[in-house]
Amino acid sequence: MRKAFSLLFVLCVSLSYAQLFAQDQAAPSGPPKRLQLVVEDVKPGKGAAHQKSEAAWLASFQRAKVPAYGIAMTAMTGHNEAWFLNVMGDNWAQFDSWGKQLNSNAAVGAALEQASATDGDLINSSRTYYLDYVPELSYRPDFKLGEMKFFMVDTVRVRPGYGRDFAEIRKAVNAAHEKADMDEHMLVYYAGTGAPGGTYFIFEPVKSVASLDDVDKWHADDSAYRKALGDDFAARNREFAQKGLMSSESDMFAISPSMSWVSENTAKLDPTFWNPKTAMAKAKPKAAGAATPAAKKEKQ
Repeated sequence: MRKAFSLLFVLCVSLSYAQLFAQDQAAPSGPPKRLQLVVEDVKPGKGAAHQKSEAAWLASFQRAKVPAYGIAMTAMTGHNEAWFLNVMGDNWAQFDSWGKQLNSNAAVGAALEQASATDGDLINSSRTYYLDYVPELSYRPDFKLGEMKFFMVDTVRVRPGYGRDFAEIRKAVNAAHEKADMDEHMLVYYAGTGAPGGTYFIFEPVKSVASLDDVDKWHADDSAYRKALGDDFAARNREFAQKGLMSSESDMFAISPSMSWVSENTAKLDPTFWNPKTAMAKAKPKAAGAATPAAKKEKQ
């Protein structure tokens, strides 16, 4: 999770909405319309310490009972970064109310200041983006977050004037996926604030690294997907890449349960992943000869 505007507004992780990426399956309503994305460049060798610092942030939100669900991810490729995806509520007024709720708790405020000071020694820089969901460019956006362990993220920058061309490419890709009935999910967000114009983020949840073998097969040259794209797609895509595409980067991230806060409905889909300490405590065997409460009572 993460801090939001500044420490004055107190937090940047502030978010919530009963579900992040449709995580509350009891009341699915699709992906959140707006996300706050905080990207932190973590210093080499400081990954473990950074996770502990972020856990302190998270504990403060939980102590203040701010309804802030969100997920944190650490980069497996590219730069040594930690990404925090936070839902911003139904509107700015709700977002503001969470900040006031935190500011009203002196103990929590002090804890957040301490966590912020510690965090500052562990990162080189931090950047915040506000992302708007683009449903018409997304593919099968509803999925069970609790079953996911990784995210593939494509960061795409489109040249001015080529937004419509990008949209047409994405729609063609989605149509081919649908025709081939591919079991994938792609959530497209536009960076309305914090990034150069024409910046899109495409989030693709992944259950396991091993499942990427299936993804490779689905996209192979002789696959049903390639056939569904049609013969003219390659030429169209190549022309767009030459004229309309400024840059494109694909990276893989591992979800960090210790820095995330998800709903009970999400966590119960894989409790050993989301709440490993609790799961270990429940599974811990009793010492040999240890008496149960009932047995102790009988002895008395």
